[in-house]
This record gives sequence, structure tokens and C-alpha cells, in this order.
Amino acid sequence: MSLVNASNWPKIASCQEPTYGVGVYPTTVPANWCDHHRPFAYVTRNEKSGTIRAWRDHFGQEPFYYSYQNRQFIFGSTIPAIIQHLPKHPSPNIPRILIELLPWQGTNWTQYSNETYYEGIFRVEPGHALTVANDRIVSKPFWQIDPEASRILYKNDNGYIEHFAELLQEAIETCTRDVTSIAAEFSGGLDSSTIVVACNQAGINPALYSHVAPAGSDEKDDLAFAQCLIDHLGLAPLRAVTEDGFDLESVLNQLAHVFAGAAPYVFFMLANNVHQAVVRGGHTLLLSGFGGDECVSGHALQQAFFPQLLRHGLHRQAWNEMRCQAKTILGTTLRLLRYVHPALNKLAAKPPRQMFPYYPSLQHLEWDLLQGPRSHHVRMRVEYSAIVAKTLGFSYAYPLLYPKLVDFYCRLPWEQKRRNGVGRYLLRQYLAKHGVPNMVWEKGKKGGGIIPATLHVCKKMHREGQLANLFRDLPFAEHVAKINEEQAQLFAQMDAYMFKHYWALAGVID
Repeated sequence: MSLVNASNWPKIASCQEPTYGVGVYPTTVPANWCDHHRPFAYVTRNEKSGTIRAWRDHFGQEPFYYSYQNRQFIFGSTIPAIIQHLPKHPSPNIPRILIELLPWQGTNWTQYSNETYYEGIFRVEPGHALTVANDRIVSKPFWQIDPEASRILYKNDNGYIEHFAELLQEAIETCTRDVTSIAAEFSGGLDSSTIVVACNQAGINPALYSHVAPAGSDEKDDLAFAQCLIDHLGLAPLRAVTEDGFDLESVLNQLAHVFAGAAPYVFFMLANNVHQAVVRGGHTLLLSGFGGDECVSGHALQQAFFPQLLRHGLHRQAWNEMRCQAKTILGTTLRLLRYVHPALNKLAAKPPRQMFPYYPSLQHLEWDLLQGPRSHHVRMRVEYSAIVAKTLGFSYAYPLLYPKLVDFYCRLPWEQKRRNGVGRYLLRQYLAKHGVPNMVWEKGKKGGGIIPATLHVCKKMHREGQLANLFRDLPFAEHVAKINEEQAQLFAQMDAYMFKHYWALAGVID
């Protein structure tokens, strides 16, 4: 078996066997990957046995694709790089494309897979080690969240806050090490505010970028929290990013070549104006609060929170927490009953299908969102964002996905995650300890949107018929036509267009 280095990963001279890697990787193999917390992708070949081994970091911040054909292991950082080394262009993986790009048909979530949009091209799963031997490929995790791990118990809330602050500080320092020009996504929400406060505590002052909706749009854009925190900490003014200069067709064409078609979500296309602003600012690192919702600042969803309390006989606590939402005794009783048993929960689910199943604990939910079947959103967002960033010359970093911090949070007792009907409890306590104004406690409040300006532009063009010619004769038209919701149909048309554009130039379709 031989290695084909499709993306020209650097050869690691300190290793005796042929070894290639990107990111920040250990200098020897094997290594204790669980203790290595910076992004990496790594592949090596044993010259005597021919066995190939590959590793990818905990959350996949380094993209890692491969194809194994004719005893050749072709590896690289993008799908187009792999395709260039194949004898012919691979056939589209139509079932996977429809599953990922049209998830509203039959279910409202997409199950994670190591498959890509092309037959014979796969990804190494985050946090996994891959072994290729005797024409067999085996993938095993080297790091996993343990839903059954013992809980961390401290005497009072301060113990948890201090430990959290210590690990968050370590995460910030690890992410920003050896970087001189740092930026951060900043909406004023809890996740991005937590990162900004942690940076301030570390003496790091990233340039703060926020995507701002145009006046009169229906997109969410409330930067009052962001400005309040800037004033409180005495930070430099927010750098507002608008829709100015955004050209949808140009962005779709460009990224279609980068991805060899479409991406799993429109974020990568519609965040282009923010990415361009980061490049113009000369920054090489962009801090993001993404991934927090799924764990470290999780909402402690009822589907997992109440089953956990009831399973451990904490009936009074469950009753008190539910009373924060259902004010009547009858309402509290009925809402609690659905969490007593999975069968009752299923009966109470709203058609056609509920987003989340019954979980025995919050830890099982967190595992599912970060590493289980429902990890598609986190893993694809991290993977494709890394591809875009590399193309433009910077890197993303996610302090709230720091593995040690995730391990710590997953082992917290339930009352550190949800209390008095309010989720994200520990983050709120952390911010309060650093003097962040009480407005962060307001339920249902959020800062600025993720992609409000460019989304507004696209929806306006769609409504006015300006995209009709661009979206003419698209693949998957019969599937797209069945979508009734305006925004979902727009997104599907954008995806289909990107495949059409790339396939036409690559000779996949006439």
C-alpha cells in the first residue's frame, strides 16, 4: 500500500516512517492524542507491513478526506484535491446529497456519516484513528464523551465557577498561542460574550466583528447586549459587517469549486462578507462561540433534563423546575408525566416527528449532539468552516469546544446546567462574577444574528424574482419543488445551483 499526498501535507522529519501532518501535531508516533488539544490531521505508513494509520483531532478542525483505491491511500484537506488524483471523476453520491441537503423530507435532522457527496471519497471522523491493513479499513475513537462518567461534586457554586474559569482560560490560551492578529465573532449572545470576557481576562483584545442586518429587514439584529459589554469592559468599537459588496452568484461559484459542489449548510456562503472583513483586517485567527449550544452553554433541554431528575428520584426538584414553566398544578403534572417513560414521551410528541428523542440524562444528549448521530451540525460546521478559512488565509478556533472543557462540563451535576427554569446556568454565573450587567439573565433574549444581512439580501432577491434565471434547470428540481417553506426552498436552490455549476465545469454533467 502506498500514500498519495493530495494536499501536499508537510512531511514530519522526526518520524522514522513516512509521516505527514497538518495543524499542530505531536512530533512522535504513537502519541497520547487525548492530551493533544490543538487541531491536527496526521497519517503514517509502516514500511515493513504496509499498514497505514491516520488520526484527526477531537472535533475535526483539520479537514481530512481520503479515498482508498488500488491499494493507494489518497489523502488531503479538500474533496477537489482528492478528485485530482483519481483516474476519473467519481460519481455523485445522490442518496447522501438528498439526505444532507433536503433533510426536511421525512425528518428534521440529518444523521452524521463519514460519507461525502461522492462515491469512494470519505472523511476521517473527528476524534478517530483510522487503520488500513490487508485491504480493510477500521475506524475507532481515541476520545469520546462518557455519558456515564461520575459527576464532579464541589461544596458550592464557586468551586464550579472557578474550575470553569480556569479551563476556559486554558482554552483561550491554547487557541491563541503563537497568534498575533486575532478576531472574534461577537453577537452579544452568551457564547460570544463569554469568549470576549475570557479574552479580556487573559489580556487578549481581539477585533470584534458582528454581522449587522440592514434597516427595515425582518432578520434578527439586536446588538444592545454587545454594546453593553463593550462599554462595560472598555473595548474597542464593534466592527459592523453589512451586506455591502456581497454578490450571491460570485460567492456560490467560488465556493462550488472549493467544496466540489455545495456545502451542508448555507452558513459558509452567507458568512462570506464576515470572512472577507476578517481577511481585510489582516487577522489570522477568528474566535467563535459556535459549539457552545450543544454542550458547554447547553440549554439543558427538557427531553433530557426531566428524565434525569425523575430517574434519580429527584421528584421535588423536577416539580419545582417544571412549575417555572407550567404555572398550574394540572399543567405541571401533565408535562412531567411525559418524561416518566420513553413511551409516554413518544405519545406526546408533536407530528410529524420531534427533533429530539427521550434521553436518560443531559450527558446522553450532549454526547449525541457532539459525537452521536445528531453531531452532523457541529462536525460539518467545523469542517467546512475550516476549509473556507484555509482558502482565505486564516483559521477558526472554538474555545467552547476545548476537549478538557467539554469533559468537565459533561460531568457537572444537573443544577449547574439548569436552575429555576433557566438553562446555561454556569455561563450566566461566570459572566455575573465578572460584572457583566444583569441583562444577560433575561430569558429569550439574544444578540445579533449569525447571517442577517446576506440572508436578507438573498430572500429579497428570491421574492422579487431576481434569482429565477440563475436557478433555472437545476438538478434535484423535482425534490426542491416539493418544499413549501420559502427560506428552505431558497437554500435548496442555492445548493442545487452549486452542484450544477461545479458538475458542468468538471464534466460530470453536460
